[in-house]
Amino acid sequence: MESSDNVCLNCGHSVENKYCSNCGQKTNQGRFNWKFFWNSVINSAELNKGFLFSAYCLIIKPKVIISEYIEGKRMRYASPVKMAILVGALATFITFNFDFFDPGNADAVFFQLKDLKGFFNYSSRYFSFFTLTAIPFFSLFTWLFFFSSGFNYVENVVLNIYIGVGQFIILILMAPLLLLIDSNTLGLFYGPVNFGYNLLVVILFFKANSVKQWVKAILSVGIPQILVFFLNYFVYRIMPDVFWVFMDSLMA
Repeated sequence: MESSDNVCLNCGHSVENKYCSNCGQKTNQGRFNWKFFWNSVINSAELNKGFLFSAYCLIIKPKVIISEYIEGKRMRYASPVKMAILVGALATFITFNFDFFDPGNADAVFFQLKDLKGFFNYSSRYFSFFTLTAIPFFSLFTWLFFFSSGFNYVENVVLNIYIGVGQFIILILMAPLLLLIDSNTLGLFYGPVNFGYNLLVVILFFKANSVKQWVKAILSVGIPQILVFFLNYFVYRIMPDVFWVFMDSLMA
C-alpha cells in the first residue's frame, strides 16, 4: 500500500516530495509492519485535531476509520496507539475509582470459587491493562480466522487496538450512568455491549456476509475472550500480593 505512481494515499493528489502538498501527509505511508508500527508508538505522544473526530468515528462508523487508516488514509485520524494511551488512561481512572464492574455482595456460587470475587475486583480496577494486554491474542484469532482476507498480523493488531479504544470510549460514555444505577448493574450491562461492539466491528471490517463468516467472526471474538479470562485469572492467582499492592500504589 505504498504510494503508487506518485499519488498520495490519503487524498489522491500527485506528490513529488516527502509530504503531500495538498493534505500534508507523508508520502511514504507503506503497509503496516512491525517497523512502521513501532514508529507509531514512538510518535504516540503527539496530539492532533483528529483525536475527537477519530473517537466519534469509532462509535458511529468504526469500519471506515479502521479501513482507511490501514489503507493509508491517515492524515485526519489519530493513531490507534495514541488513542489507546490517552483513552485507556481515562478509562483506568474511571474503573479504578468507581468500581465499575464490582460484583458487590453477590451470593452466587460462581463468586464463591476461590479468589474469583477478588479477581473480578482487580480485573475491574485494571480493566484497561487487561484489555490492552489481550490485544495480541485477539489479533492472532482474527488473523487466523480471516487469513484469506489478506491482512497481515500487524494490521490485525491495528484493528484490535482500535476496537479496544472503542470499548474504552463506550465505557467512558456510560460512566455518567453511575449517578443513576449501581456499578454492579452497569457492569453487567456493559459486558454484552462490549462483546457486541467487538463482534460488530469484526463483521463490518471483514465484510462477513454469510452464516459461515458470521460463525468465524463469533469464534474469532469469543475464543480469545475465554482464553484471556482464564489466563488473567491464572496470572492473578500466581502473582504475590506485593505485586498488586505495588500496582495500587502506582494508581493512587
